[in-house]
Amino acid sequence: NHAKFSTALAQREQLRQSLVAEDLSEALESHLALGLTLENTPALRPLLERQLVQDARLNAVAVLDTQGQSLIVSGTGKPELWKKALQRTEGRASEDEEAALAIALKNGFNLEAGWLILDYDLSETRQQTDQTFTRLWRQALLVLACALVLLAVVLPAIAGRYADQPARSMRRIGFLVVSLLV
Repeated sequence: NHAKFSTALAQREQLRQSLVAEDLSEALESHLALGLTLENTPALRPLLERQLVQDARLNAVAVLDTQGQSLIVSGTGKPELWKKALQRTEGRASEDEEAALAIALKNGFNLEAGWLILDYDLSETRQQTDQTFTRLWRQALLVLACALVLLAVVLPAIAGRYADQPARSMRRIGFLVVSLLV
């Protein structure tokens, strides 16, 4: 369950960062649609820095040219992680507590103009998972112990009462086990 919860939270963070990246790429592509290139749009840096300030989980936002060379970088990230994201078909790469997302940018002629890279932190997501399970672990063990004690006390009574009807006895035991699991 810990792994499932952790994976679900990591996927939620990836989806959130994908939405941020799509929004930023649309803003960048609107600049490119005017016939400008990524190199001659000084208005892009404040846009990227504003996004970096607004999202505490972002480590860096970068714009790369078509060869993967950095044009505009806001924040500090791992360029080697960016290169891995560029090489993968899904545009994602992660290592340890950090992940990168790469989205292709198109110009006004629908040609590839460069890449938008989001470098974000996954440590907060993992901490949230660990905190949740740390809080729930003791209560879950207590409930499990109570359920087992209740099962040990009630099971012999059910088995003895319906000893001559094994199907009915099994049905009652089954209902008890299902109710304890729920």
